[in-house]
Amino acid sequence: MRERIIIILLTALTLLGVIGFYERRHAKLLKTNTELNAKYTEVVEKNAKMSLLNYKTRKELAEIKENCYYRAETLEERL
Repeated sequence: MRERIIIILLTALTLLGVIGFYERRHAKLLKTNTELNAKYTEVVEKNAKMSLLNYKTRKELAEIKENCYYRAETLEERL
């Protein structure tokens, strides 16, 4: 009977140790996941800003190109 109690206690302690190990591992993975999500959000925000900047730059370049064509036509008419 005493041996059975010792075996049950050792099994319980082993299970508690395994559960503790997986709880710590889960907490570490959860922290890593949270950090990665924060970095992902930051990258998405930067990408959105760069896309907007790219759009504005392309729009400005198109306006400059249009002005250049207009000036070239005006110069040809003057000549």
